[in-house]
Amino acid sequence: MKTQDFTNTLTVDQTPEQVFDAINNPRAWWSENISGPTNRQGEKFHYAYRNSHTCDIVVEDLIPFTKVVWHVVDNHFEFVKDKSEWKDTCIVFDITQRGEKTVVTFTHVGLVPDYECYEICEKAWTFFTGDSLYKLITTGKGDPIEMCDASADAMPAVPVADQSLTFSFRVPATQAEVYNAVNDVRAWWSEEVEGESAKVGDEFEFRYKDIHYSKHRVAEQIPGRRVVWETLDSCLYKMENKTEWTGTRLVFEIKKVGVETELRFTHVGLTPEVECYESCGQGWEFFITDSLKQLALTGKGDPVLVAV
Repeated sequence: MKTQDFTNTLTVDQTPEQVFDAINNPRAWWSENISGPTNRQGEKFHYAYRNSHTCDIVVEDLIPFTKVVWHVVDNHFEFVKDKSEWKDTCIVFDITQRGEKTVVTFTHVGLVPDYECYEICEKAWTFFTGDSLYKLITTGKGDPIEMCDASADAMPAVPVADQSLTFSFRVPATQAEVYNAVNDVRAWWSEEVEGESAKVGDEFEFRYKDIHYSKHRVAEQIPGRRVVWETLDSCLYKMENKTEWTGTRLVFEIKKVGVETELRFTHVGLTPEVECYESCGQGWEFFITDSLKQLALTGKGDPVLVAV
């Protein structure tokens, strides 16, 4: 039997105090659908994700700025045979200061590869700790599951981001060069973009003939690392649901991999169930892995040209 517990580690510039406070606010990085106190030892809180997953967790240990331990006292999964797989496991956050950095080691003690839910839970925890909690600590804003009706129809207990359309590439360029290329929308997506995309709060519109219209707002920028656009409005003229893009997010994540820089693009909310998934996927594949990549690599992309 495999007994290796799931673990994930992140390193940040913030203090152990800031990290400790962020961990103890799981509504800001895990789910807004948490009820009960989460920052007092001995207290119990409840997590629910529609009909797919519910659990009761007791705050077992709180050592200020050093350690947080949660004990799962009850659990129900709708999507696996053993619906109580998390029960009596422990969720542990170890906080260590190393020079000017703070290291967080997350371990779900008892969540092992032999569990039926392991693959799904691994993806979920990787997102919530490595992405959402990291962002809460470093920017003050996480990416938790939004408030929803826990009695709604069952859905997979994985973040939408894990199912959404994703493309990536690597280039021998700096993170700054890739970041600047992303923000130069007219140079890789369309010369007919109207509006601005240079800073948080800027809004711009994309149009393509009588096929596509969408309006976006720059929601987040972390220089050299991350750009997020929110889709405020959309009209996909040939689709039955013409507003399929509305409310989705376009996320560009940038990181150094060896001597290269990797860009990972995710259209959060554009999932296989969406009618335009295939056609939009073809479009994004070209604009991300061809046009944007060439812009980052050579300084010249291949955007939609201004109509004559």
